[in-house]
Amino acid sequence: MTTAPWASVTSPVIEPVVVCRALGTCVVPKAQQRHPRLVLPALSTHSPRFANLPEPLYEWYALAPRLWGLSVVDDQRLDGLLQRAMTDGGAIDRTAYAEFRAGLLKHISLEEKILLPAAQRWQGGDPLPMAATLRLDHGALAALLVPTPTPAIIAAIRTVLAAHNALEEGPGGVYERCEQLAGAEADTLLAQLLAAPEVPVAPYSDGPQVMSVVRRALARAGYDIELSE
Repeated sequence: MTTAPWASVTSPVIEPVVVCRALGTCVVPKAQQRHPRLVLPALSTHSPRFANLPEPLYEWYALAPRLWGLSVVDDQRLDGLLQRAMTDGGAIDRTAYAEFRAGLLKHISLEEKILLPAAQRWQGGDPLPMAATLRLDHGALAALLVPTPTPAIIAAIRTVLAAHNALEEGPGGVYERCEQLAGAEADTLLAQLLAAPEVPVAPYSDGPQVMSVVRRALARAGYDIELSE
């Protein structure tokens, strides 16, 4: 099966249109909409921003609209940086990790300062049911980003992100729920997320006290992960 041609919104539409406001508008046959590996080659041609997305792609990737699509693409970018940060020989690529660290801190900031407060407002002041878990994960991830990276630190980050990303972006997850709640405000919120500034990144800090804080943050979030000093 070949991928469908891509078209602008003004082009004649024969197949269903899938809109990812963060990255563009495309035309994808229904049969391919849940098979992103069939769609990816055309995506890369349609927009250079798709070209460096790493595997694996999420099963529902091609359906990602607005907020959902923005988060998926950002997480794919961060996953790729984290993969690059850990070389085959066990050495750490500090440049890739620094970019990952800054990107993850911004991702956390967007959710804490913009997305979760907006969802709470849309629900009449009630937070999302999964908001508390998300914030505990954010605390654990932010703590893991404080010390100088080691293979154990990177492994712990991967463990937390595996659970965290599924909670955010899987079917019925945070971004899908926010998409439903946002309604006509979705584009405005997306613009706020895209316009948010970078987050200042502090130098690494090491030592027994730092690692004690990291372990406590992991434990509060429900992760039983062993970390050496």
